[in-house]
Parts: sequence; C-alpha cells; structure tokens
Amino acid sequence: MESKSLYTVLGIRPDASQDQIEAAYATVLEQLKEGTNPNPNADDRIRLIAAKEAYEILSNPLKRQQYNQKIFAPQSAGIPQAIVIEQAESWSMSKVVVVGVILLAAIGAYGYTTTQREQVRLAHEKEVADTQARLEQERLAQQEALMAQQAERERVAAEQAMREKAIRESDAVSMRLRQEDMERQRQEQYQQMRDEAARRQQLSEAQQRALREKQTLQWVENENRRNRRY
Repeated sequence: MESKSLYTVLGIRPDASQDQIEAAYATVLEQLKEGTNPNPNADDRIRLIAAKEAYEILSNPLKRQQYNQKIFAPQSAGIPQAIVIEQAESWSMSKVVVVGVILLAAIGAYGYTTTQREQVRLAHEKEVADTQARLEQERLAQQEALMAQQAERERVAAEQAMREKAIRESDAVSMRLRQEDMERQRQEQYQQMRDEAARRQQLSEAQQRALREKQTLQWVENENRRNRRY
C-alpha cells in the first residue's frame, strides 16, 4: 500500500533540511507563477493550496515531527525507511494532488468546525454584549424617566406650595382689610352714637332752659299783676 506524504508535494525527501524545504516551496511558487507546472493535468490552484499546506506543516518542527510519526508509522513494524521513501517518491503528481485535496478537506472540515464554533461563540458574545448594552440603555432610560418624573413632581409641588402661599397671603390681606373695615365701621357707629347723645343732651338742655325761661316769665307776669292790684 502506498504511503501518503506531503514531501512529494514539494518534491523533496523526508530527510530534507529546513533550507531545502524553503527552497522547494519557493520553486513550487515560482513554477505556478510562471505557468511551468510539470503536471499539465493538475489544477494549479489545488496544487498551490496543497503546497501551502505542505509547507505550513513541514516548516514547523513540531508539526513536522507529529506528521512524520503518522506518515512513517510502518517503520515501527519493521519496514525500512528506504522503502517508504521510495514509495513516497513513486507517487505521481495527480495522486499527490488527490492526497493534498483529502488532507485539505480534512483540515478544512476541522478548520470549518473550529471557525464555526468560533463564529457561534463570537455571535453569542455579541448577542450577550448587545443584550447588556440594550439593558443598560433601558436602565438609563428608566432612570432618566424616573428623574424626569421626580423633577416634574418637585416642580408641581413647588408651584402648588407657591399657590397655597399666595392664597394664604391673599386670605391674610383680605382678613386684615375686613377687620380694618369692621373697626372703621365700629368707630363710625360709636362716633355717631356719641354725636347723637351729644345732640340729645344739647336738645334736652335747650328745652330745660326754655322751660325755665317760660316759668320765669310767668312768675314775672304774675308778680306784675299782683302789684297792679295793690
């Protein structure tokens, strides 16, 4: 059974150095850029994706080690490395492309799932943030409404207090004016009574004087008559 290898995507051996991987990747990019693809049946776009994926894994020492442990697992069963290398080098470019597509599909599926989970998480966080922002806006709006209601109640209470104060002051002024008017009327009535009493006193004194004068005249007349008789 043929071994699957990303080394053939870049056209290098499994024991290639980091510089050889860099050079091989640059060569593939140059070939695709200049249209010198040695395999005319392969799709350049697919080969470019496969080359990028191969370079990303093989240029990372940790990923390369993990990949080698998977791809060269038959060595633990006693299969010589030379056979694996020969099998890997015997691959045709079309098979390499197929393998690359399969690997990319698997990685893409994992990446899609991861991306989807990340999108769901971000969407959830955004929804939570939007909800919190909306609740905060509603809280602020309610607070502003309560403050406006409180201010309106205070304004109405202040106006009511001013009206009540004005009414009390008006009532006090009216009461004072009524009392002053009553006192004036009482003084006038008292003065009228005093004037009436003085007038009656004068009239009584005048009548008494007239009566005394009349009595005096009668006495004089009587005396005069008596004197003429003698």
